[in-house]
Amino acid sequence: MEGKVKIDLKVITPNRVVFSDKVERFSVPSVTGEITILPKHISLFTPTVEGELRIVREGEVQFLSVGKGILEVGNNQASFLIEDAFHSAEINEQEVLAAKENAEKILKEKPKGEDLVSARAVFRRSLIDLKVARRKKRTL
Repeated sequence: MEGKVKIDLKVITPNRVVFSDKVERFSVPSVTGEITILPKHISLFTPTVEGELRIVREGEVQFLSVGKGILEVGNNQASFLIEDAFHSAEINEQEVLAAKENAEKILKEKPKGEDLVSARAVFRRSLIDLKVARRKKRTL
């Protein structure tokens, strides 16, 4: 992979730098669908949604569960500023399953207002976290 053009990607939350390295490409969940960013991509500034971030680096694919955020791309650099992010290995599947089941239980009670919004958010995020947790790093 030596000599191949790469893009510098930084994934940053309020608490930590989750990822920082040169990559071949990455795909983020945006408000209009998934966006794949390659080296030398045109300048871009876009909001993103909760979902799965896929990073291809040195022929391997890494998966992260990410919250809402902003992606900025320019000059062969990308900064992904997000609420939170977790590598697949950081996700505790048992805790996520418990949160999902609790959210399902609350949703069956047909809550209203903030309770409904909160339960839906926990349920949605738990589905994303489970998907990412079950993925393993793989080689292309």
